[in-house]
Amino acid sequence: MKRWQFFNYMVLTVLGAAFFTGCGSGLQPGIGGLWGSGGSGGSGASSALTGQVVFVNNSMGRYQLYLTTADGKTVSRLTNGDWHDYRPAFSADGKKIAFASTRDGGEGQLYVMNSDGSNPTRLTIGPWSDSGPSFSSDGKKLVFESSRDTGGAPQIYTMNAEGSGVARITTNGALRDFNPVFALDGKAIVFARGEAESAQIYAIRTDGTGLTALTSSAGSNKNPSFSPDGRKIAFESSRFGSYQIYQMSTDGTDVKRLTNDAFQDYNPSYSPDGKKVLFMSGRTEGFQLFQMNTDGSNSTLLVTAPGNSSDPRWAIQ
Repeated sequence: MKRWQFFNYMVLTVLGAAFFTGCGSGLQPGIGGLWGSGGSGGSGASSALTGQVVFVNNSMGRYQLYLTTADGKTVSRLTNGDWHDYRPAFSADGKKIAFASTRDGGEGQLYVMNSDGSNPTRLTIGPWSDSGPSFSSDGKKLVFESSRDTGGAPQIYTMNAEGSGVARITTNGALRDFNPVFALDGKAIVFARGEAESAQIYAIRTDGTGLTALTSSAGSNKNPSFSPDGRKIAFESSRFGSYQIYQMSTDGTDVKRLTNDAFQDYNPSYSPDGKKVLFMSGRTEGFQLFQMNTDGSNSTLLVTAPGNSSDPRWAIQ
């Protein structure tokens, strides 16, 4: 298996990047052309901090999936095998978790299971790498990255939640397209395009039209995550050197830096009430999970576990 096809998200924890040249300005106008001005029209955030967090930990010598409560006080293991499970994502109702796994050998493929770890079901089968699944807000679709048609750089695809109806969305064969997420109305997809240290965030309609750049800075911009109301996107960026967490409007404007430290911060995910951002950071021994207010204040440790913890995703329920 090629390293970037599944270990990229962990390799990034030891890499740096270049300097800042711009954010939000000079972009193609109006992501509003994809899903309307002022966001993607979600149903609104819930009234309280609820839900659970799924994440990856490698303390047992391989990447496995774990679940924690929103306060970080209870942690349970979801998968346990002589393989790697990674890139988990909750369905909007919190009942299912989609993820990538090498459990059947060869390249990583996509699976879905109940949120308690039961009934894992394989969704994709082939001699290629599938990764980075994310549910649509109605739970009927998954968007993911795959090398199935290229044999190399992954592209963006969608499929029905049970694995049927695979459709290719991006056709850029030269650069990697990865980290896809659905807009809340399901009509557009936001994703990263480029290489490990020189990626930008784009949006595209689910029919493959309307490609729009949302970032244009030096360094790398990746791992976009929508706020529950669909009006903001959190992401990680190395535009100042180390990876930090940022937030922007869905048209790429109003970029705000949320973390500002000498460490590496990755993998942002909004809380169900839209008031917190969860992320992984190297500011402690190993990489652990932290949360902060959406203005970057009050950063606190959520989970401390042996080894490294990564890829946190909150259940929006």
